Amino acid sequence: MGSRRTHDERLRLLREVGVPQHRLARLRSPIGLDLTNRGTGPPLSDPSGPIHRTKPPARLTGAAG
Repeated sequence: MGSRRTHDERLRLLREVGVPQHRLARLRSPIGLDLTNRGTGPPLSDPSGPIHRTKPPARLTGAAG
């Protein structure tokens, strides 16, 4: 849990105290939203417009489609 930086630091500290690599490999992190904008949309900090659609997709409104 936490950021990539936190996870990397946690792994480093665990290695220092002797946790074996096969145990470290079981850890999965980070979890949650990836806010690094490696996707196709604008960054969330982009002030040029809304981050959500103005109208939800039809499948969410109950309309046939």
